[in-house]
Amino acid sequence: TIKLWRVTICLPLTKRNIKTNSSCSVVRTFNGSSSSIWSLASVQKHLFLSGSEGKTLKLWSILDGTCLSSILSPDDKGGVMSILSMKEEEEEEINENTNTAALTPTTTICSASYDKSFKVWKLIPQPESC
Repeated sequence: TIKLWRVTICLPLTKRNIKTNSSCSVVRTFNGSSSSIWSLASVQKHLFLSGSEGKTLKLWSILDGTCLSSILSPDDKGGVMSILSMKEEEEEEINENTNTAALTPTTTICSASYDKSFKVWKLIPQPESC
């Protein structure tokens, strides 16, 4: 499970008042991973990736919490430890009617696994893979 949090920290205006006011609340919960999440990476404004112990990369929409695509890397000997999104000419489409995000047309990402392997991927969302 992944949780998106809203955190507010109010710092004191003077040095005499050293107390801070802060609050946090869960904005959205992302369900769908059957193993531990080891890494997260922002892909575009409303999209992020998760990497798991189960050798899977998942693309998520922050807007509605849905999994947009899933990639299983069965030849890895360990889970996905780190993810990096390569900045390209990014264009994110927001469907005004449904308030959903879509990745267009492709994004290049890199993943590093527990088994010391490194992969470069061209991510093309395929919703039926979640």
